[in-house]
Amino acid sequence: MPKLTRLFPFVACLLAVSHAAHGDGGVSYIETAVGPIIAGETPGTLKVSADSYHVAYRVRQGDEWLVVVDGNFGPLYDDVEADTPLFSPDGSRVAYAAKQGGQWMLVVNGQRGSSTCDRVKDDTVRFSPNSRRIAYVAFRGGQEFAVVDNVPGQPCDGTADRSLTFSPDSRRVSYIARRGDKWFVVLDGDFGPPCDAINLGSPVFSPDGMHFAYGFKRDDKWFVAVDGTVGPACDGIGENTPVFSPDSAHVAYSAGQNKKTFIMRDGKRDPDFDGLGASGPHFSPDSQHLAYFARLGDQWQVVSDGKPGPTYNGVAGLTYSPDSTRLAYAAQDGDKYMMVVDGAPGTAYDGVGAPAFSPDGRHLGYYAKQNGQWLAVIDGKAGPPYDGIGARGVVFSPDSQRTAYLGRRGAQWVAVIDGTASLPCDGFTEVVFSPDSRHVAFTAKQGLKWMISVDDTPTSLFDGIVKASHLVFDDPAHLHALILRNGRIHRIQATIVTKP
Repeated sequence: MPKLTRLFPFVACLLAVSHAAHGDGGVSYIETAVGPIIAGETPGTLKVSADSYHVAYRVRQGDEWLVVVDGNFGPLYDDVEADTPLFSPDGSRVAYAAKQGGQWMLVVNGQRGSSTCDRVKDDTVRFSPNSRRIAYVAFRGGQEFAVVDNVPGQPCDGTADRSLTFSPDSRRVSYIARRGDKWFVVLDGDFGPPCDAINLGSPVFSPDGMHFAYGFKRDDKWFVAVDGTVGPACDGIGENTPVFSPDSAHVAYSAGQNKKTFIMRDGKRDPDFDGLGASGPHFSPDSQHLAYFARLGDQWQVVSDGKPGPTYNGVAGLTYSPDSTRLAYAAQDGDKYMMVVDGAPGTAYDGVGAPAFSPDGRHLGYYAKQNGQWLAVIDGKAGPPYDGIGARGVVFSPDSQRTAYLGRRGAQWVAVIDGTASLPCDGFTEVVFSPDSRHVAFTAKQGLKWMISVDDTPTSLFDGIVKASHLVFDDPAHLHALILRNGRIHRIQATIVTKP
């Protein structure tokens, strides 16, 4: 493999790629090379920041390892944990677990942490939502412990996978720990009462970080504790519950008792059913409504604010509009499927899916199957047939006035924007609108090469899109993306000039 050096880090260079003018102005593209691709090493560990602006990955040099961040090589270590590096939510910090002299430590922005251990547990490094705090689970002497902001916690015999989490306000941290055959919820370093089991998806913080809840089993009965207050005993708790409302004022969970299932909402029990949907209860964005799927016998229905709706053979895809005034879901009636909107069933098809409301809640889009072909349905009107529709379905612009989706005929794809299909290509990854909804961008594949197009102005062809990255509008006139060209990772930036 290519030999790397930490003495001469990769020097970024600027490449003016293209500029094109059209009737409404023009689009110019600038590329910045931000790092090499190391064959056999880079793809598997490459991580992208949430804003798709930064990249980091680990690479090997002889018997040692290092991390490359935006083309800058870090120091050599004996080993670097395979599931790191990891970016903070705001992209300003990058962390990885490294081994030196038989001890493991966490390295953040090139600075070694003061706490060392025998091993950092896989997939446990977590940044807080505000990016200022960091935590992970470590091994020492056969036991595990959480390290929060470089401070080791109490030891235990094990921790539940992926249970370490910060509250949304970044002030608190929790995880699930085991001592002997008992399990504990640990909140801010304090072990709670012993349990026989902790419910999958627990514990959970409210969106404002002020409340805390989890489901647990003790003496063959299940309970839910909210802020330390334990609810009534039941035979089972639904997975991924309890859930808090967006305003943090309400909590709900699914439960079972005596072969019946029901929803508990703010301590009150809803009517009994024979079964509940696995997705559990759904609060509306304004927190004023609650809906869920319920089964009586072999028939399913949506229960909204305690009122059962019409029955169907099956239901799925419960979706509120952003303004909380509308509710949509897919339903099966015999061998036909339809989208039910505000309680009214729409046109019957051979299949439906991916309901999406516009930001203002006035429009609804979804995809449907008819006679072996797929259609995009927008406000009840079906578009032209395709052999396939992109998995995201219909995408609305921020002002709710424009639409986009991907369609396939044979091996060729088109982007359908405001009802007009683009020229066919061999593939697309996404279509995005600018914040002001005036501009649209997409990535497209031609043969073995890719391009980005903004307002029908394409870049030159390149080798690929960096995995897990996206097209991102920084503001109405600027967009960036991460691409692959000639064995290097490039950041491409578009500037849109609009005539007055």
